[in-house]
Amino acid sequence: MRVCVRGDLDPYEGDVLGLIQTLLKRGAEVHVEPLRVCAPLPAEVAVLLVQQPLDSYDLLLHMTEPTELGIRPTDKTDAVSVAWTAMHDFDEVYLDEYDLIVGYDTLSTERLSHDYAKKAHATVHAGYRTKDWPAAARDWDSGLSFCVSSHTLSHQSAVRAFADLRAEYPEDFADVELHVWGDELLYNKTLAPGIEYHTGYWSQDVVADFYAEQHVMIVPRCTGSQSTPALQFLSTGGTVIASRGRGATQWLSSTIGYPIDDGMQAIFPGDRDNREALTELKDAMLHVVRNRGEARRKGEQAANLIPDMCGWDKVLDRLFYAIAEKVPGRGQRLLHTARVAQEQARERKSR
Repeated sequence: MRVCVRGDLDPYEGDVLGLIQTLLKRGAEVHVEPLRVCAPLPAEVAVLLVQQPLDSYDLLLHMTEPTELGIRPTDKTDAVSVAWTAMHDFDEVYLDEYDLIVGYDTLSTERLSHDYAKKAHATVHAGYRTKDWPAAARDWDSGLSFCVSSHTLSHQSAVRAFADLRAEYPEDFADVELHVWGDELLYNKTLAPGIEYHTGYWSQDVVADFYAEQHVMIVPRCTGSQSTPALQFLSTGGTVIASRGRGATQWLSSTIGYPIDDGMQAIFPGDRDNREALTELKDAMLHVVRNRGEARRKGEQAANLIPDMCGWDKVLDRLFYAIAEKVPGRGQRLLHTARVAQEQARERKSR
């Protein structure tokens, strides 16, 4: 199976790298069209950068932002072409030439299907590299740590909720902390007891160590449609308080976390809806603090379930099944080709 992958080669994001690594493991010949390259790259991916394009492809798989999508006239072959992306608010987006448009989440798919009503659509959440995020032992009895990413303004809601709870329930929250992390310089920090800020670019190993020290990740709705950090965190044995909707609909349940209704957006004066969402977030955080054994069990369940549900192998299975269903004829042939390549790769490995 010959595949051309377009996207960002970024170890700090990891989505496209994990996709390429899994395709290679399944026996595919892969050519990459990198839009952005950040070191360090896995050796098996780095070597692809100096290889010449293949003569033909079975699959053009473009996994990137909407503005980076589009098929050049020279790309038009018998290959199945797939755009894998999120919802957009841009005028100049060119998806008409693709056989299938795949949204990271249901909201993205609804928006894209509205704008490209004549195209085939599917929803498949991006995967992640499960081997990078093994289960880690945690002490749930002496101290509890919440964490939230600063990549959107949504982290303000977690900070506000934590500060309020610490003031309202000082005994319950005496051994509880909130850690806000991200690669941006944070402005307007809320300086309150128990809140710690972390900035800078972290390697995967540093992030994994950080996750192992946390117990509960707060996942706002507008963290992004993919929610990959939440999946990585759940794999390590933590649990989540997460807003229903967008990418979370494909993996969030009360078995592994604490779903709350939407909300958790940036809080601005006079915004009643967000204040109501803050109350629900506070209730969930207080419940976790008072029921740590329950939270631990959810984390243990997550470490067992999420890798099997959301790792790249299972995600690629769902993607190829969607292609076979939505692209008659060529899609079924591609699924067969993918299965043959995977079986041959297994045979070579077993020799």
